[in-house]
Amino acid sequence: RTLIGTGGWSGAAVTHRGDWTGDAMEDVVAIVAGELRVYPNLGTGTLGSAIKVLTGLPTDSKLVNAGDINRDGHPDLLVQHSNKLYMYAGKSAPTPTVAAPVIVGNSGWDVMSLSAP
Repeated sequence: RTLIGTGGWSGAAVTHRGDWTGDAMEDVVAIVAGELRVYPNLGTGTLGSAIKVLTGLPTDSKLVNAGDINRDGHPDLLVQHSNKLYMYAGKSAPTPTVAAPVIVGNSGWDVMSLSAP
């Protein structure tokens, strides 16, 4: 076990899987205090400074990076909140971004748990 962060992670929804910075290394993605952030993998067992990608998400959002859902070569995210499931299509390198959300699950999602391989 290696400590990679020392604060600001309380209540965070965290996932990985996907190169969001174009350096061929998987980065960490988190929703912290309603902000979607990418933490670059520095390849040294540490993370770089957070890159703020999106703000205004509900603080109880659940998050999973399910890979390249739309097959465009970039990682995508599934975010669960307000009893719905949303897909945020990602764009990587050098500054990660996400497209406007698309509802992929219309109801019943508050009782579900998200997971990905």
